[in-house]
Amino acid sequence: MLMEKVLSLVNSLKYVRSSLVNDPESGECFVLYGTEGSGRNVLLNMINEAGKAEGFEVYRARTYSQSEIIKYQAFNEIVNQIEKTFKRRTMNEIIDSFYSLFENSKGRKILIIVDGIENMNESSKNLFLFLSRMTKRANFKLIGSFETNIDRIRTSSQRFLDVIGSEDYLKIIVLQKVGIDDFNFVLKHGKYKLPESFMIELYRLVNGNIQSLTYALSYYEEEGIINSNRELEEVTYRFFPIPPTIEMYYTRFLNSLNDNELQLTLVLAVIGEEVTFRFLAKMLSMKEESAEKYMEKAEKAGIVLKDGHNFSISSNKVSDFIIENVPKVRGKNLSPKISETEQFQELPILTRLRVLLLMKDYAKIASILEKTWKEIVADSSSQDYLLEFLTEIKGRFDDNLNMIIDRLICESYYISGKYDEALTCYGNITLTEEDIKPRIFLSNIYSRLGRNDESLAIADTLLKEKSLSDRDRSRILVSKAETFYRTRKHNEAEKAAEEALKIATEQKDQGTMAMAYNVMGNLAIEKFNLDDALSFYNKSIKINKKLRKWDQTSRNLNNMAILKSFKGEFKESIEMLRELIENSYITGNITSRAYAMYNITEIYHMIGERELCQNHIPQAIKLVSISKDKNLAYLFNRFLSIFYLENLDYQKSKAAIEEAISIAEFTKIPDRVALGKAMLKVIDSIFTQSRNHETDVLLTADYEINDEFLPVFYTISSIYFLINNEIENYEIALQKGISVSSLVGDFYGSRLVQISKALGLYLKREFKDLEKFLKSIPPPNTPVLFYNDVITSLQECLNYINTGERLKINDKISEFKPEGGLSTLIIQMIYLMADYLKNNDREKFELAISIIRKAGLTTNIGIKGENSNGKR
Repeated sequence: MLMEKVLSLVNSLKYVRSSLVNDPESGECFVLYGTEGSGRNVLLNMINEAGKAEGFEVYRARTYSQSEIIKYQAFNEIVNQIEKTFKRRTMNEIIDSFYSLFENSKGRKILIIVDGIENMNESSKNLFLFLSRMTKRANFKLIGSFETNIDRIRTSSQRFLDVIGSEDYLKIIVLQKVGIDDFNFVLKHGKYKLPESFMIELYRLVNGNIQSLTYALSYYEEEGIINSNRELEEVTYRFFPIPPTIEMYYTRFLNSLNDNELQLTLVLAVIGEEVTFRFLAKMLSMKEESAEKYMEKAEKAGIVLKDGHNFSISSNKVSDFIIENVPKVRGKNLSPKISETEQFQELPILTRLRVLLLMKDYAKIASILEKTWKEIVADSSSQDYLLEFLTEIKGRFDDNLNMIIDRLICESYYISGKYDEALTCYGNITLTEEDIKPRIFLSNIYSRLGRNDESLAIADTLLKEKSLSDRDRSRILVSKAETFYRTRKHNEAEKAAEEALKIATEQKDQGTMAMAYNVMGNLAIEKFNLDDALSFYNKSIKINKKLRKWDQTSRNLNNMAILKSFKGEFKESIEMLRELIENSYITGNITSRAYAMYNITEIYHMIGERELCQNHIPQAIKLVSISKDKNLAYLFNRFLSIFYLENLDYQKSKAAIEEAISIAEFTKIPDRVALGKAMLKVIDSIFTQSRNHETDVLLTADYEINDEFLPVFYTISSIYFLINNEIENYEIALQKGISVSSLVGDFYGSRLVQISKALGLYLKREFKDLEKFLKSIPPPNTPVLFYNDVITSLQECLNYINTGERLKINDKISEFKPEGGLSTLIIQMIYLMADYLKNNDREKFELAISIIRKAGLTTNIGIKGENSNGKR
């Protein structure tokens, strides 16, 4: 359950401090939500102080700009603090550094504070979540803050909020609007000694906004209204002093600067990260002493923040104001000389482009784009900012460069997962035969959106291109194989995967080889060659782990986990899926996380852990919705229809299977549509007596699809026929279930059809055959609790029928228990029918029928050898 508290600033500090003081060695993650001016930064400062006072090693960093320009900026800065270095790292290097820290953290108390999550790109947000999940294992404290102003929430941030809302280990603190007690506490913490009347007026003036308070206090100190002892100089004013607006104050400050100081301020705002005054001095050809002196002046004015020898603009709002208004001050803009310096070349590409845009130096922008356009999208940490930049410069260059910019915009949409926008973008430009890469992306986009025919058509056209490189050819083939696999065209998938593997092996393209092995593993499972499948998956995961391809490793883990569940190794399967989920926080791959959560949920249902299954469903629903994966949505809704059927909820069961049918129709997979419609008929028939000839045909039909769902479907169908005394149809459905479960080799499916056969023998009074059958199947100590319960019940009842030994059952077995679901209902029916089967106890028979009907199910149950009035 999500731990969310709505607290005042003072109580938020008490809440976190309590953890630092009372439970310092327990790992925890707090996330502070608050609007602008709610005191998040002040609170983090106080937590920082509290942590140090309690002996914690405190590492703190923030994301500076509204679009994170430098990849993993805050986390890289924290690693720099830990390792006392100054370098930029890849994601894997950052993860390795954190692992190293936590492996050597025994006896150490560590507090990590990350500010400005709302400004991070999606991969950094997921890295925060990855660290948050490490807190319990590594026993450190992690605190993040997120500004929740509506106009600042981008799509990626909203997605983060959606995901974080399903993470039950996080402790969410929602900051209330600052009250008068909070206000007074902040002033006293800052060593201000102000009269109560002044403090109350000040609170009214700034309306409880801590950011406005900071500005007002700075103004009063500058004007001498508050002295160096932070006391009020009442003789300096007669009426309550109202500061000018913040905008006026900042404008006045900018107007007071000389040209070099203006340049320095603007550069710092545009760079959007923490840098030393020496770095800025060299870039601007200033004296270091002058740069440092100015920084101290700007810090006092609230323009910059200081952290050791490093400085940054105090907030995004101030950065935006500076960028907009510095050019208005004496007509000053950035000096062109800046772009010639060594320090300028050290800046990230996007930062350099941003500086050049302010200079309106389109020639140099064009030069950079012409040199880097092939890599700029993939290398960009912020697709949001890149899209904003590309949109602003679009149309300013010659036709060739404008054409490149159009394609970069489309590619950026694709890389950021905005497939609908990417599709629209590509639709607005004309792609030529030379546009190999954009057409590959377009094929992938159609595939992601479930428009498989269009995806395959583009792939086929590309494969005919003579200019296509062998590397691109193998990657298109493996993508094509994946699409064929998803659309159940297994022969075509196998051919494409084998050809992709052959070319990729020749090219030594290990990434594509791993993808091909994964598809071949999937296809081996479809043929129920489980050993071959495991071999392919092992080859794939070995390559992916070597290359540290977390996404592909997760895909392997998902498939291997399914394989383990087929073999009844459910514990191992769940462990693999848990590992997959942890990996997904490194990659930010919501889809792989959603698949894993769905599979874990379904496994808990299969083994009879109803409460665990129920607890996982809300998070699974949310993740499936966020992922927008059509294949997953189909599978999950189909599972939900079974889950709700087992829980005797007709409306939800029907709604879920109808949604699954709709998705199957959209993705044009006829076998899934047919099976979904058959399942809908089962559900309707069980609950509403809407059975007709079509129902009998659908429930006993052959389906071309090879799917582990078929044993489940035929078991439900056969039991439905059994409780309605349709023995002929029961036998047909049962035999189909036995046949397909034998073919599939699915442990769970095999147990289900064995349950159905045993129930049939029991209700048909074929007791000798039942006794023989019960000895031939696994004893009731499997991981599948429903199987264990049914077989145990049948053994006990058969013993009673044969020997007369009384059954040791609870009197409540005769009561309808809706919370027990269909599985409990079947157990009740087995016990209640025992007396009837042995002694023709009609009362027990009628009781069994009444319980079935109370559950909302239809039945026309009858016993072999009995006529319509119950006489033998």
